[in-house]
Amino acid sequence: MVDRLKKMRKGTQPVLYLPNWITPSLAGALANLPARKEPGRRRNINLLYSGNIGAKQDLLRFCQALHESDARFAMRIQGGGALAADVRRWVEATVDDRFSFGPLSDESAYAAALCETDLFVITEKPGSGGSFVPSKLIAALAAGAPILAVADDTSPLAAEVRAAKAGLVFSWDTLREVPAFLDRVMGTPARLTEWSANARRRAAFYDRDPIVAAYAEALRAFAAGQPVRQPPLN
Repeated sequence: MVDRLKKMRKGTQPVLYLPNWITPSLAGALANLPARKEPGRRRNINLLYSGNIGAKQDLLRFCQALHESDARFAMRIQGGGALAADVRRWVEATVDDRFSFGPLSDESAYAAALCETDLFVITEKPGSGGSFVPSKLIAALAAGAPILAVADDTSPLAAEVRAAKAGLVFSWDTLREVPAFLDRVMGTPARLTEWSANARRRAAFYDRDPIVAAYAEALRAFAAGQPVRQPPLN
């Protein structure tokens, strides 16, 4: 989005990057939970998808690819949105006990689910992820939840997950490689531990207080007719 705005601006108009932040209530819910358990070898890898289910996510395509595999996983889906009913009906019709579907939970239950999952799933339909980082990523990082993302290689989501080293990103062209990846992760839980630690470190970038302070400083400079500069964040 920053690159797009720079192409649209007139002259030297400043373009600042000031990210969203985790809500204080969800941050409090995460803080009240016990420390995340060290992952060990297990029979199934636990996946969590929680959030909006619409055309931008193309979640059903992801589920269908996993369903066609012999991968050992347990995927919990909780969400709402325009295509949530389609995904629910598919889960019920396939009778694949590796999938479960439920509504969005309250923040305390959501925080607990984030802290318990092995991989938090974020999907973005090709061509839809060129201008934003999904807010669900911020909550997952704060919980130390490793990320399994499926998105365009050039999307902000892919860039953020890779830069943070908080998980793995697949393109839609490599979607069928996901089952083999899940099997490998079950045998190498140390990777999950490393991704979790990296996620928590990156979460500091989305702390509310410095971001709000940066907004305030930029607005003060603008109102005073002073140069507006990109403020340093974490």
